[in-house]
Amino acid sequence: MISTLILVAALAGSAYSASCPTPPPVPAGFDITKFGGRWFEVVRTSGFTENGLRCVTADFILRSDGDFNTTNSAIRKNGEAAIEHGTAKRVKGGPADELKMVSSTIPLPIAFYIVDTDYDTYAAAYTCIGVPPLFTYETAWVFSRKNTLDDATTKRLTDLLTSKYGIYESSLEVTNQTDCTYTPFP
Repeated sequence: MISTLILVAALAGSAYSASCPTPPPVPAGFDITKFGGRWFEVVRTSGFTENGLRCVTADFILRSDGDFNTTNSAIRKNGEAAIEHGTAKRVKGGPADELKMVSSTIPLPIAFYIVDTDYDTYAAAYTCIGVPPLFTYETAWVFSRKNTLDDATTKRLTDLLTSKYGIYESSLEVTNQTDCTYTPFP
């Protein structure tokens, strides 16, 4: 689902001419193996693919090869569960914080960058899909290990995404995480 959401949300996002910017710098001391586990989506860029989705989670299950199996879950407007499975692979020789996301619904690898995290509480992620020289689409997320995140941390991360990565503040929306029954962590 994240891969599908990344692609389609990106296509619904703000268009820019040119190509994607240089990948964001790797957070200091970043360790991809600590990123595994369940993340709750707190803020996302708006787009029609996630329109009305609530109770959104992203599970990253670390494999023995250092890559991840992913399970993304949400509840649609009509109350039905939306579940998507995929993989998140480290890019050999690429930035330590870059994962190539591939899902069961969209087989194209999409670069997914973790731009800030403390592993235990919060994470911010960014992606850019480009078709140079025609356009690029950028999307972003704020995640938490719980279904809520304190206002100060949320603001700091959304400020980071808007100031450093060019995400329009007006395109960010809070994910509804109320009255949720979550799938068990795999």
